[in-house]
Amino acid sequence: MKTQIEVGVAVLSALAAEGKNFDRDELNAMLDKLAASPEPKVKHGPTAMCYSMALPERKSFDYLCKKCGTRTHYPENCEGLESQLAFYRDSAVKLRGMGLDIKLDESALCRHCASLKDLGIPTAGVIVAEPRKTPDNKWVYESFGLQVGDSVTVKEWGRRYCSVLPRDPEYWISEKFIDKDGHVTGDEVNVRYLPLVKGRGAFFAKKGDVLTRLDARPGDPAGWVRVEAPLRILTGSPNAYSVELTMVGNRVYEEGEDAHLQRIESLAWVINGKRVLADRSDVELLEKFMKGNVYLRDGSDGDSISMKSQLPRLRELLGEPKK
Repeated sequence: MKTQIEVGVAVLSALAAEGKNFDRDELNAMLDKLAASPEPKVKHGPTAMCYSMALPERKSFDYLCKKCGTRTHYPENCEGLESQLAFYRDSAVKLRGMGLDIKLDESALCRHCASLKDLGIPTAGVIVAEPRKTPDNKWVYESFGLQVGDSVTVKEWGRRYCSVLPRDPEYWISEKFIDKDGHVTGDEVNVRYLPLVKGRGAFFAKKGDVLTRLDARPGDPAGWVRVEAPLRILTGSPNAYSVELTMVGNRVYEEGEDAHLQRIESLAWVINGKRVLADRSDVELLEKFMKGNVYLRDGSDGDSISMKSQLPRLRELLGEPKK
């Protein structure tokens, strides 16, 4: 059976023969023309209908590097990583068939070619600064219990914020919802990081769950019980919290036997020699730009989106590399 990549090559190879090769000057002229064009009217369409999605198959994935031949193993919960890679590969083939000089840089998926430090994906760190004091985040930070000097596990890393968990958290439950043997007596009980009614929730416990009660310590607040998290929480995804990147220092970049799943977010396009981090939405954007479309969305299935409104991303993808 042919892979998605092989099918894409077979179907789109004919386009390459007819496709126009857009060089840097032509792309710059097309971007300038779009910038000088009037903004088209917004068209309104029907709202989207709800639909169901099949759950991704939970299987591991071995990535074989085209550059160095290293095999990098991804864990069972990689959830669609292989199909995401196939999408980006097929899309590069499709866009090349339209005349765009584009390649996919997959080096982020190879542990030999790119370390987590190279990619800027830490896995742990230390809180080194207090959050900016704003009304929106004050009680959340306080109830989450993060203080300067606390070690944290980094779950996800973004451009402005990261998602973190306390490195060695303790958990609390109201004594109203747990009996002396550790049985949870309420439905969907919020087990918290701090003994506060409005504290940050770590996970929900169901009625009948059994939690290990821990010994009380001097100074523990009345009405609260220390508990251990069950294995399903410790090995799963307890509720993390988003903090500003500037708050996390002493960053650690470590992987175990399995590669870090966030590597897929560091795939990059190389367009006319310019390297830019890839995004799934780039494919439709570039395709419609190459065709000269006025709209990215035409309003038939929602409000319209003009190509002109997408100029910042188009210039990021197609403009001159920074000097």
